[in-house]
Amino acid sequence: MNAAPSRILCVDDEPVILELLQALLTAEGYETIPARSGLEALQKLKEKAIDLVILDIKMPPPDGFEVCRQIKGEPGYADIPVIFLTGLKSQEDRIQGIEAGAEDFISKPFDNRELLARVRMLLQRRKIHQRRIGELLVEMHFITEKQLQAALKIAGERKIKVGEALIALGALDKDKIYWVLSNQLKMNYVEPSPDTIDPDLVRQFPVETLEALQCLPLYETAQEIHFAIADPTNPEAVRAVKDLLPSKKAHLHLALPEKIGAILKTLYAESHLRRTPFELHSRAPFPVASIAGKSLENLQKEKQWLKLIEFFFSLADPEVGWLHRDSKECRLIAQRGKDLRTVAQYSEEAFEAIQLRLKRQAGARDRRGNAYLHLQQKNPPSQGLFKINFLGGLGRDLIRVGKIPTFSLEDFHLAEPRTLDQVRRLQQLFHEHRSLLIGGTEPKWVKQHCYALLQAEGMTAQFPPPFFVEEEIEMFFPEVTQLTHSHFHWTHRREDFQRGAPPCLFYEAPGCEHAPEILQALKDRNTILYLPFPSPESMARAMEALGENSLPRPPAVFLRGNEIQVIPGGP
Repeated sequence: MNAAPSRILCVDDEPVILELLQALLTAEGYETIPARSGLEALQKLKEKAIDLVILDIKMPPPDGFEVCRQIKGEPGYADIPVIFLTGLKSQEDRIQGIEAGAEDFISKPFDNRELLARVRMLLQRRKIHQRRIGELLVEMHFITEKQLQAALKIAGERKIKVGEALIALGALDKDKIYWVLSNQLKMNYVEPSPDTIDPDLVRQFPVETLEALQCLPLYETAQEIHFAIADPTNPEAVRAVKDLLPSKKAHLHLALPEKIGAILKTLYAESHLRRTPFELHSRAPFPVASIAGKSLENLQKEKQWLKLIEFFFSLADPEVGWLHRDSKECRLIAQRGKDLRTVAQYSEEAFEAIQLRLKRQAGARDRRGNAYLHLQQKNPPSQGLFKINFLGGLGRDLIRVGKIPTFSLEDFHLAEPRTLDQVRRLQQLFHEHRSLLIGGTEPKWVKQHCYALLQAEGMTAQFPPPFFVEEEIEMFFPEVTQLTHSHFHWTHRREDFQRGAPPCLFYEAPGCEHAPEILQALKDRNTILYLPFPSPESMARAMEALGENSLPRPPAVFLRGNEIQVIPGGP
């Protein structure tokens, strides 16, 4: 069986160039995979085994430089040769390409013979590299020459690495591959076991991080901390491991990923931590075992998300944050008044991931289209509510984020000394009638009084917690369930709590014109209705109308600033 043809990914946003590359390479016996954008190219890499990439530089984001950086940053793709096809000729551009990790450059318009010569050279270099490692294994008597030839043939046919082919043939195990690798890298090869590590040291690190980086802290000294790591050839993983404890120098040792995973699993099972069982897998690529690319990618995304949350919690009124994307850049911007400053920059892929996560986690929306996002951070432990506006337009995405103030009972009473007496009066009325009607023109002020009332009654400590149904959420009340009108229906409230008394409900009516129909609900106990009556007089007239319609007349309170006026109820 002949070896399968080398597979070349051709990336260019100009259809004419792309067709020319495909025609030229196909005629030489290569298999070509076309991609018209950087994002499409990265997707094709995940779908098929690629032997070489020909990459245009000037493309809509992500451009060729960024695509190359992502290819070289992924352990599963890092050894794939990249040729930049470009009209850029300045030394600075070439330096940027070298820093991105490209193996070669070809200028547009290109010479067909030169392009084919560069392609053949890089493909041959890749094959020679794998053969040399195989010959080293033969010299060390780990495999025979016959087994190496068979592995090289299978690797070419199946588009896999020679190490994987040797393992598939049963000619070599991972332990020997790692032993050879440790000699090449001049590292200690260790076999960690529960008896040789400090379990208390391991538990100081998040298990998700140790999983993703495929590493295990072994022991520490006054100046150093020693880690076992599955892939020390991945610079991004090595940097991340060294950042786990930046106050000490990291000393790395090589270990099988299966051994690292088994230790972590045992330790966390003994600690009775609630963990989903996991295994660390490695395809054992040759010459090294690759860190799980998806795990590291997910860890990076999680770090970006945690940094974004940290920024959100740092916002202070009237500061807001903007996530902005156009054809040139994606960035996070802080705004205070007219002052703007860039906090972070993102790749196109990272921005899309953040945007999607914000949309998925955003909860209730009000009539103005505002979405509300509840977030928690672990260090320091806190929670907060944020208002999100998705303002995307043609060729541009804008996401505005503002922090909603959190209610503080201490600040509330300090703001005006009389609030304590007002809350006590409301508590007395509510305690007597178990339903209450409140009017006033200051919604936020009314809600603060009602929340303080429920805290005084001890209802915020009950389950289910009280419901606050609002037209627009202006303040975060941590111990209640806050909803907007679009997420609440009276009938559902009765249906959801048929077998017991429904939880307390605060309901902000959208307008006074709805008073007759909404006041019907006051026959339900533990209900507080707020309608925006403009004055005590208008509220009194509405109460009289209720009596004429034989509707219940609950006690009513008009609340405005320091003024509280009680309007007696009736049968």
